[in-house]
Amino acid sequence: MPEILTDAYLLFTFVFKQALKMGDSVEFCFNLNNYNTEKRTIRLEYGIYYRKMNGEMTRKVYKISEKEYKGNSITEVNRKHSFRPITTRTFYPGIHQIAVIFNGCESGKCEFELVE
Repeated sequence: MPEILTDAYLLFTFVFKQALKMGDSVEFCFNLNNYNTEKRTIRLEYGIYYRKMNGEMTRKVYKISEKEYKGNSITEVNRKHSFRPITTRTFYPGIHQIAVIFNGCESGKCEFELVE
């Protein structure tokens, strides 16, 4: 498991559209700042908090990358996650959340609404 970093952090997380229709994709970006002078191996993931039928939220984690980032660097990461109908998951309208996870530490949670 990668080490927990105290010298890297997320500058911000941004969701481009606050309301999505079923079948759309949520697009988000964030900047990772490695302000250590040495290169570091960082595992980046994001978690989607899906709304369940009973209104509770459940998190599913998706890997972005695990690689070395140069020292004193800022890296912009852009991602898109689809909400098109699939057979293994039912999407329910309402507030959902997305969070960025680096080296196992969750940070930068944002909300968006899924509408029918």
